Amino acid sequence: MKAQTTLKKLEEIPQEIQERIAKKFPGVALETLKIRYYTHVRDVGRDFFREIVVASCNRSDAAQFLEPFISFECLGEALVLEHDELVVFAPDATETGPLWVITQQ
Repeated sequence: MKAQTTLKKLEEIPQEIQERIAKKFPGVALETLKIRYYTHVRDVGRDFFREIVVASCNRSDAAQFLEPFISFECLGEALVLEHDELVVFAPDATETGPLWVITQQ
C-alpha cells in the first residue's frame, strides 16, 4: 500500500475532520473507524482493487493482470459516490483530492 493511503495516526487528523466524523458517526470512537487519507481519488480505486477484488478472487494472480486495463480514477470516483461513508475533501482540494475516507470497520 502506498504511504499516503495508510491509516492516519489519530493525532494527525485535523480537528475539523474529527468534528465531521463525530457528526457522521455519533458515539463511535475514532479508534474503531477505518480512516484513510488519499492524495488522489485514483488511489481509492487502486486500494479497493488490491484489497477487495484481488483478495477475494480465486485466481488472484490472474486478476492482477487486469490492473493495466482498469481506470482507477473512474473506479475511485464511483466508490466515493456509491458507499455510505464519510468523504471529506481537504480545504484546498479539487474534485480529485486530496480527501479523507472514513468508514466503519
